[in-house]
Amino acid sequence: MNFPNLSSGYLALLLLAGAGLCSAGQMPKNQTDCIAKAVVDASKVAEKHEKEMAAASAIDAPMERVKALLGAMAEGDQSIRNVAIEAMSTKCQASFQQPEMAPITKIGRAIGEHNRRELKSILDSVGWPVISVYGAASDKAAFLVAQHADREPALQLRALELLTPLVLVRETDGENYALLFDRIQVNAGKPQRFGSQGRCDGQSWVPDVIDSPADVDRRRASVGLEPMRDYQVRVSKFMCR
Repeated sequence: MNFPNLSSGYLALLLLAGAGLCSAGQMPKNQTDCIAKAVVDASKVAEKHEKEMAAASAIDAPMERVKALLGAMAEGDQSIRNVAIEAMSTKCQASFQQPEMAPITKIGRAIGEHNRRELKSILDSVGWPVISVYGAASDKAAFLVAQHADREPALQLRALELLTPLVLVRETDGENYALLFDRIQVNAGKPQRFGSQGRCDGQSWVPDVIDSPADVDRRRASVGLEPMRDYQVRVSKFMCR
């Protein structure tokens, strides 16, 4: 899931949001066993996340502790989403509406809550983990947690406020700012600016409402994103077919 100009975290999020909108096909006979294995995998992710977060918290050097915590947060965030994606793929063809999927949802929420608490603590102590000090991986990790913090919109807004001046001086990836801005707007029922949020309509991905769509490619280019048409084609192939 390593596509240019589209984070693996965002692609995972797209799949989670759009899984019910794309055709699932015929349900496999071994679905129960398949989901049961996914639940076991999710439990392993939770156990690993807890251990890695504890190990990171025990590091004495403040900067290294922050970097290790963010790395563990990103790993847990992505790993639990990958488990869910696999369960909803052609392998299991599961749906989040199925009771058997509830343990995975519960584990995902627990990891998300833990990550959000740690991110708020990091923001309180050091501010945003800027690229020049903490590296691009830490910047991306903090973004992933904020991007997936729909249960705490205040945290998303706080992150966006921090990212707004940083994107101008390249202390955060421009994609981070664009994706978080659009997500907050769409969640609030407002038009997005960069066209990053959308859904499947049959086999084609279509963006949610865009403010001044004629200018969207100019805005996307300003933060390093590819043209809207290319983005739609690529996401449609990955997500909707």
